[in-house]
Amino acid sequence: MINCVIIDDEPLARNILEQYIHSHQQMNLLKICSNAKDAYGVIQELQPDLVFLDIQMPGINGIELVNSLKNPPPIIFTTAYTEFASTSYELEAVDYLVKPITVERFTKSINKFLKMSQAESEITVKNYLYIKSGGDLVKVKFSEIIYVQSMKDYVKVFTTHGQLITLLTLKSLLEMVPSAQFIQTHRSFIVNSHYISAIKKGTLIVQGYSIPIGEKYKDKIVMI
Repeated sequence: MINCVIIDDEPLARNILEQYIHSHQQMNLLKICSNAKDAYGVIQELQPDLVFLDIQMPGINGIELVNSLKNPPPIIFTTAYTEFASTSYELEAVDYLVKPITVERFTKSINKFLKMSQAESEITVKNYLYIKSGGDLVKVKFSEIIYVQSMKDYVKVFTTHGQLITLLTLKSLLEMVPSAQFIQTHRSFIVNSHYISAIKKGTLIVQGYSIPIGEKYKDKIVMI
């Protein structure tokens, strides 16, 4: 999952990028900013995988923002002006999209980012994910997740700090966590194998909770 941020002072440009991101299965939009000043703090806090950054903005422009960051994330510049292309390459930007941005050009840019990051994906492995709950994005470490329960249109994430409710499906959340650590034990449950204390007939004991084992998932439990 590519966690990204949009930084652009033009509402139409933001809306278009937001639509493209939401329609892409591998992308997750963390935040939208309308100016570089606010974006600076957002980038520092959320540490996105990718930033879509406009160049010409009131106050601090996009290039100045990148130069102000100690460790800037991968950047895709989005602008109506072509004259900044050479500067973007000097800043080692992933790509340079000229507005209006078509979905085809957007997709090509994302594929380029995926190709560039593929070789590095095993070098820096994140140990957390962001969960949208109650209108907030909550940073949760994988080690803090005990188990996840599906509740039809949403899931409950049981952590060492309490419960979070999110509109994610069980399938999509399973794709966001390490497969070596998390296993699906039932059509409605995912558990963190590190918290399994006992395996009983048809049941797992996970940090004191009793989690059912579905018939089709029994083979996975044997492999623990």
